[in-house]
Amino acid sequence: MRRYASDNMIGIDEAGRGAIIGNLVVAAVQATPQEIRKLKRMGVKDSKQLTPKMREDLYVRIITDFKYQTISADPQVIDLHVGGFFNLNYLEAKMMANLVTRFPMSKETVILDCPDVNTRRFSKVVRSHIIPSPLIRSAHKADVNYPVVSAASIIAKVQRDRQIQNLNWNLGDIGSGYPSDPKTRRFLIEWVIKHNGEIPLFARKSWASWKAWRREIISV
Repeated sequence: MRRYASDNMIGIDEAGRGAIIGNLVVAAVQATPQEIRKLKRMGVKDSKQLTPKMREDLYVRIITDFKYQTISADPQVIDLHVGGFFNLNYLEAKMMANLVTRFPMSKETVILDCPDVNTRRFSKVVRSHIIPSPLIRSAHKADVNYPVVSAASIIAKVQRDRQIQNLNWNLGDIGSGYPSDPKTRRFLIEWVIKHNGEIPLFARKSWASWKAWRREIISV
């Protein structure tokens, strides 16, 4: 395995993977060893460990001072993968690979927050989409253990939260967009009743939660 003594790093993480409303957002941040130390001094952490205000403040600093890239998949793209031959892990691997190819590479180590139980398998799928392939490490809890991945998690989370906020402004309180949120569940059920059984374009019809709610509505 290639090992670089003084690697620059690219950290990659996502937001919105489990949501039923809104996009899956994946972000990548590139940093030198000196910049990684700067991220630590800034107090960068996994986005879930930060308040919304802290995330917004750090987001502005990160996108101002660091090289970054983002990509998103809307519910229609997600549904094609979840309901088709591939799966959500494959889609996420393709999105991560796409981000890596956007950076100028010079002995970078790519650190991925891994959604797959098998980290080696996930790294292999990502590498298959990058030629030539850099050194890629997939890790569970990378967003906690690597500041450059924490920075990516903040960017992804803020951008997704802004999308949900826009939907809230336009449609009323839709909640967080996650199926465990009672507000989200109530919003979608009311929408479907009002729109003759049709789920909105900004929601994922391949989700098991949606299928269960739809059966519940039909049976009433």
